[in-house]
Amino acid sequence: MKILIATKNKDKFEIISKMIRTSVKYNVDIESLNEIDEIPEEKEIGTNLQRAKTKALNTRKYVKENYDAIIGIDDGIIINNREYAAVKDHLDDILIGDIPIGEKIYITRAYYIITKDGEVSYCLNKIPYYLRKKLLSYEKGGYPLNKVISTIDNDTVLSDRNREELNEYYLKYSIDDIKDLIKIIDRGN
Repeated sequence: MKILIATKNKDKFEIISKMIRTSVKYNVDIESLNEIDEIPEEKEIGTNLQRAKTKALNTRKYVKENYDAIIGIDDGIIINNREYAAVKDHLDDILIGDIPIGEKIYITRAYYIITKDGEVSYCLNKIPYYLRKKLLSYEKGGYPLNKVISTIDNDTVLSDRNREELNEYYLKYSIDDIKDLIKIIDRGN
């Protein structure tokens, strides 16, 4: 089986690859857009799921190689029960603004899978976190949320924890959805 994950982000690729390999009982070749020639980017609009769909469809349009599935992904955030597709547009509110310490927030990740036969499957994962502290200021770029949020089972902010531990937390809230999504690929093989 050959899968293309429509991202150039190494961290996203690593965790999603691990979830896929954990979900299947056979050998799977997983690639990212880093292995593909340049694909023109489409303007991202709409919800996280709509944006993930755009990434998957755009990748499918330009990729010539035959994959069993292409997975589009997009991240967002839920604050006060409102979903925001672009986390970076709300960083000031979270990091230095009015959102109170102790507030529960969700980091979301939308998955949109298209198989080689055109079948589609999708979901939106919600991973719970707490806002633990505020920053006086921050530099643009990177992922400053890691300096202020923690998992719901540990008060330590993400930047002070090890990567493997955080990946396990992410898996805990995502693996069942990924297993369900992979079933659509399994049907075609």
